[in-house]
Amino acid sequence: MSKGAIERPVGGEGRDERKRAQARDGSFQGAVMAWITTLRRRVAEEIGRLGIEVQPLVVTVAASAFLILPRYLSRGFEREARRLLSPEGVRMMHDLGINVTFVCQFILPCIVLLCMRKRLRESGLGLGDVRFGLKACLLCVVLYIPAFLLLFHDPQTQRYYAHGAKMHDWGTFFLWHVPSVVLLMLQTEFFFRGFLLLGIRRVTGDFYAILLQNIPYVLLH
Repeated sequence: MSKGAIERPVGGEGRDERKRAQARDGSFQGAVMAWITTLRRRVAEEIGRLGIEVQPLVVTVAASAFLILPRYLSRGFEREARRLLSPEGVRMMHDLGINVTFVCQFILPCIVLLCMRKRLRESGLGLGDVRFGLKACLLCVVLYIPAFLLLFHDPQTQRYYAHGAKMHDWGTFFLWHVPSVVLLMLQTEFFFRGFLLLGIRRVTGDFYAILLQNIPYVLLH
C-alpha cells in the first residue's frame, strides 16, 4: 500500500474540527432562537389574554424612557462626541441642535416604530394634508408677526433666544440657526404628536390622547 493511501490528508483534522465547532455553534444558535421564539409567543399570548394592545404599551414605556434618558446620558454623549469628532464637528453638532435629546426623542422612536413594522409616515413623518398644512402655517405666521414685533425688544425674550442673536451674518443665520430650529421642531412634534399621541390614540381615543401627551409636553417645558 502506498504511503499516500495510509496518510491522512494535510489539513483534514483541522477541517473536521472546524466542522464540529460550526455544528456546536449552529446547535447553540438554534437553541437560542427557539427559546426567543417560544418566549415571544408566550408573552404575546399573555398580553392577548389580558386584553393589552402591544403598540400602546411599547410606545408608553419607550416614551417614558426616552424622556428620562437625556438627563443621565448627556455628559457621556458630550464626552464621546468630543472624543470622536473634531472641535469643528462638535461645534457644528451643537449649532444644529444634534444632541442626546435628539437621539432619544427622534432617532430611537423611529427605530422602535420600524421594529414594530410601522410606517414612519403613519406616525407623523409625512406630508399629510398639504393644502390644510399650508393654510394653517400661513395663519400662524400672520398671528406670529405682531407678537414677534411686540416682544422683539424685550430683554428677557432676547436672552431666551440669545443663540440666534449671536449669529454674525444672515448667511450663518440661515445655514445654521434656521436648520437647528427646524430640527428641534421636527423632533418635538414627531415625538409628542406623532410617536406618543398616534401610538396611544387607538386605545384612548383622539381627545384623551391629546390630553395625555400634553402632560409630559408641559412638564418638559
